Amino acid sequence: CRYSLFHAAVAKMVLLHLASPSPKSAARKLEHFLVFADEELNCMTLLCVRAAIEFFGSNGGFPPMVKVSNAATNLRQRVRNVAWDFVQIQWRQEFASHPGRNGSFLIPYFLTFDRGLTALLDLFPQRSCLFGGELRFPVFFQDVDYASLILGRYPELASVLGRIFTMEASQKRMERNEKQP
Repeated sequence: CRYSLFHAAVAKMVLLHLASPSPKSAARKLEHFLVFADEELNCMTLLCVRAAIEFFGSNGGFPPMVKVSNAATNLRQRVRNVAWDFVQIQWRQEFASHPGRNGSFLIPYFLTFDRGLTALLDLFPQRSCLFGGELRFPVFFQDVDYASLILGRYPELASVLGRIFTMEASQKRMERNEKQP
């Protein structure tokens, strides 16, 4: 399930980039990606949003996505491989838990020599989290204010952010997900 989500997100980023590779169209591509995540995926994963911001603004030079920034052979396989990088970061967060007694907890450590994966990890650092109670998996808090980050680069996206990054929009995405089989 998680792989399918990230595969769809990475594939959409790649399709948007290949349709218009210029960084001058980054705001339009990001808008299309945000609407896709909101309306089609019913999920606003901040890891993908942050990757899209960097990918679209770098003319395809964002290290985790360089290998999918052109339409050369094996593009489908390369998209699948990059999607697994995203899954690994998500898994790392989900593995943080409280498996033992007396308030013990597990904080996973990840070691890699893959520079693209390292750049993706650096974009989405695991700083602090909340878990327990009714939460199904840990909720992580990022040091990034996504609205300020996006509006600082693309102020023309204010109306899209005002519509998508709200509690009401999040609730609607959850309701749409519950209705799907």
